Amino acid sequence: MKFRAVWTGVEEALQNIARVPVVARQAAPSALSGAATAVAVAARSIAPEESGDLRDGIEVHEAANGAEVESTEPHSIHVEYGTTEQAAQPFLRPAMDRMGKPALAAAAKRVKQAVGA
Repeated sequence: MKFRAVWTGVEEALQNIARVPVVARQAAPSALSGAATAVAVAARSIAPEESGDLRDGIEVHEAANGAEVESTEPHSIHVEYGTTEQAAQPFLRPAMDRMGKPALAAAAKRVKQAVGA
């Protein structure tokens, strides 16, 4: 008695496996930009609003390995950390603390969906 097992679709499966890193790399920037945008929205809602410049200066930029949230207003560091004459009114760190994990989880989900996982 002989036993023979035949697998069909192996080539197709190997091609799909080989394309996973490519698809993931293509999907990651957009997914991470979405995560950074969620943090930026939270930071804008927390930022002190004297003139609106601080809130309006919160931007999202694509970076080499992801995305970053930046406050371009020159005095933002003094607001975030305080000075000897002004108490800190943090807005970026609390936004990251609040939205960082959920936003990264959503980004990971988007990448997984892109690769079909």
